Amino acid sequence: MAGRTMTTVALVCNPFSDGNGGLASLAEHAATLPGVLACAPTTPDDLAEALKGFANAGIDVLAVDGGDGTLREVMTLLPEIFGDHCPPLALLPSGKTNLAARDVGSFGGGRSGLTRLLDMVRDGWRGAHWSERQALEVTWPDQPQRRLRGFLFGAGAFTHATRMAGSWAHDHGFRQRSAVAIGVARVLWEALRGSKMLADPMVEYAPDGADATPAAPRFLMLATTARTLMLGLWPFPPPADGPALNWLGVAHPPRRLPLALWKAWRGTLPDPALGIEGGRCRRLDLRLGGDFVVDGEVYQTGPAGIALRAGPTFRFVAG
Repeated sequence: MAGRTMTTVALVCNPFSDGNGGLASLAEHAATLPGVLACAPTTPDDLAEALKGFANAGIDVLAVDGGDGTLREVMTLLPEIFGDHCPPLALLPSGKTNLAARDVGSFGGGRSGLTRLLDMVRDGWRGAHWSERQALEVTWPDQPQRRLRGFLFGAGAFTHATRMAGSWAHDHGFRQRSAVAIGVARVLWEALRGSKMLADPMVEYAPDGADATPAAPRFLMLATTARTLMLGLWPFPPPADGPALNWLGVAHPPRRLPLALWKAWRGTLPDPALGIEGGRCRRLDLRLGGDFVVDGEVYQTGPAGIALRAGPTFRFVAG
């Protein structure tokens, strides 16, 4: 915006993030600070309106107080609202999962994180760490206006673990982050016992326009445009230049699961001998028999399936 000399920071606060406990205290605090715009939307429409207001104000950086799900909602809307001039994103992680913050870095959560961000802005970004990532974009061929942009896609056992985590958090009062760990551990235990309930019953996939695989049960489907995952796992080819979408498909039942986990920690997957296929591609077309997850939220596939691709590039700043 012409004539501006002060860097304008905008903050999106998700009051329902795991670390915020239903409160928008950080947004309330931020709104009292000079050069800071803040919102605490409770619906997607509220978020869209707030982002349009930020775009009209000409912000210089957008801070996100939430987890991966909050970032997914923001990235889904940003390109359509800001066009080719999306602001850099600064993460103040407070969610049940914070994969993006581990991947690109953050300022830390809460009021102290916001203070670090504002101090760095006042210091001319000295010492800032800048990075870029393409979002993982999900589209529905039979619903051309619908799309999601996140970082981590999962189906099969991944969907099962996500639903289990939500159930444990609701029924037993666990914090969501603890429930996620319990859900993952429970799924691994059931897999080791040979459970048949974890797989997606009917999966077809086709990377970059190849012929689709025959429909068959799959224990797990994963895809990401991130460059690091949780617990040091990396079940994909080593990061490299080229297509940014990493994908993995695990046959059902999984073969020699402890060995597969060991190879995932060592970064030596995929391995066809273990029924694990994968690689990097620009687009992955999928038909699923069940639901899928993007950054912690469960979605329905629909009769025409879905397409994953490496979507718009976002810039991140951390300190």
